[in-house]
Amino acid sequence: VHPGNGPPGLTAQCDDNSRSKAREVRLPFPCKVYEMLEDAEEKGFADIVSWNKDGDGFTVHNKDRFTKEIVPIYFNQTRYKSFQRQL
Repeated sequence: VHPGNGPPGLTAQCDDNSRSKAREVRLPFPCKVYEMLEDAEEKGFADIVSWNKDGDGFTVHNKDRFTKEIVPIYFNQTRYKSFQRQL
């Protein structure tokens, strides 16, 4: 999947260029999900989580690895159920 293949409105809202570089800004949860999915192929974890074929949703391919390896990097939580609740 190529950058920007996610939901159209979210791309502009979560664009790195729109955030201030002077101070750290906490991204809203949907932006974190978008960033994670955009990073998946480039950073080599698309086998764990990735956009679906149509680019309008995503699939967690390996729940255990997703919870242990991906969730702690992108989200302030460590449990799959917490991630699901925020969705």
